Amino acid sequence: MDGPYAHEDFADGVKVFYEEGKMACVALDAATGPQVLLAGFVLAGSDPEEAYPYLLAHAAEHGN
Repeated sequence: MDGPYAHEDFADGVKVFYEEGKMACVALDAATGPQVLLAGFVLAGSDPEEAYPYLLAHAAEHGN
């Protein structure tokens, strides 16, 4: 194990991290992993300068 989390790698570019036997994080390889959308906004491979304000606005709109 590298670091504090156990992890599992999947062939489709998805990596799942576990802490104390519970899922803690899902990471996607932006080059080989699946495309991920949030309310129609492309997350994987998007421009951080566009994604950051979108994510903040989306979180505020949904009480997060």
